[in-house]
Amino acid sequence: MASDSARAWNDTVIRSEADTAAVVLVHEVFGLTDSMVDLAQRLCEATEATIYVPHLLDTDPFDRADQTIAYERFMTTLGPAALAARVLDYTAARLAKHYDAVYCVGVSVGATAAWIASASEQFDAVLPVYGSRIRDHLDIRPAGRAHLVFAEHEPSFDAHELAPSLAAIDRVSVEVVPFGHGFCSADSPTYAEAGLRTVLDAARTLTRGNVDAARLQL
Repeated sequence: MASDSARAWNDTVIRSEADTAAVVLVHEVFGLTDSMVDLAQRLCEATEATIYVPHLLDTDPFDRADQTIAYERFMTTLGPAALAARVLDYTAARLAKHYDAVYCVGVSVGATAAWIASASEQFDAVLPVYGSRIRDHLDIRPAGRAHLVFAEHEPSFDAHELAPSLAAIDRVSVEVVPFGHGFCSADSPTYAEAGLRTVLDAARTLTRGNVDAARLQL
């Protein structure tokens, strides 16, 4: 069986005009779905960076209607730590040597994976969005900047109680927004355009300095 570093990666790439900075967008338990491609397009417009969206599951993407099956399969066959390892393998294989700056944005389980991956030096900054399992990985120390966005309405924990522990870590900032888990995904019943705009603004702030600097060098 081939190792992850040698695997053939399935991904979608939305290339910016400048193509000097890149964002790896890490998906939910459903895999590379149309809603992730829509989010990637919005991120490209907001950051002017090239967006890479890899499909990191060993199965085809799931429909949102199969959420319970998708979550159970993810947790039993992969899990956040293994997903983070695949994110790092993908980044090393596909883009780490080609850009002035590389960032990572993750949603849901992808956010927890982005948070775990932040301890490596492959990303200049990470933006994990409603990563509920980040609470199980409070030992992580990001090598670069990390801005965490949590949904206020989470069924399994209180984001306001968690936020101070994370904000006390060097290079970490935390934001809790008044929306439900899944607010960035257009096919989610909790989708909220206002919440998505908050995340796009955060992504723009996190990446724009590097993009602007690269533009000046052209």
